[in-house]
Amino acid sequence: MKIKYIVETLAIATIFASSLNLAHAAPISLQGGTVTASYNGEASGMRGADSAYEPGPVSHVTSVSGADMEYISSDFQFIFDLSTDGLLTVFSNADAVETTPGSFTAIFDFRTTLASAITSFTALDLTGVSGTPTFTVLNSHAVALSYSNLAFRDAFGSFTAQIGTDAVAAVPEPGTLGLLLAGLGAFALRRLPTRKRTA
Repeated sequence: MKIKYIVETLAIATIFASSLNLAHAAPISLQGGTVTASYNGEASGMRGADSAYEPGPVSHVTSVSGADMEYISSDFQFIFDLSTDGLLTVFSNADAVETTPGSFTAIFDFRTTLASAITSFTALDLTGVSGTPTFTVLNSHAVALSYSNLAFRDAFGSFTAQIGTDAVAAVPEPGTLGLLLAGLGAFALRRLPTRKRTA
């Protein structure tokens, strides 16, 4: 009887925890953020849309104000597009299918301009390339992308990755909470002792 009670208690706890839908990874909002980028360790290796892709002392710094951020590498081989929901798309800037020889690294640092901490950086769609880029969270505000000898399957081909954050624990919907309470009530009623009728 005691074991049955423990099993029922564990089942209730499991249902309750799953219904709360605790913290999980979610796309991060880059809205209002400012990013400082580098390419192969050099700030001058990136040219941002804010500077009209022209070289200069702050061409590697750009902001998000309702539109996507875009960079082109100074060797004109790659285009990096960051959307306001944390989606990174990397395009080949070649009009033919080709392998880009060499090793490449791009770093995007948002410093203190984001409302949430970065906790994940993961591949979404690598079907456009042959090879495996590496996605790294450097700290709570910066990510790094690296790849070597990447072959793009199409002219101006691309691959995508998602920058994410841990979402705040969700509050269960009223319907979910009602069902949970009804289940708890049923368990409680079942545990009440039954009295034998006497004639």
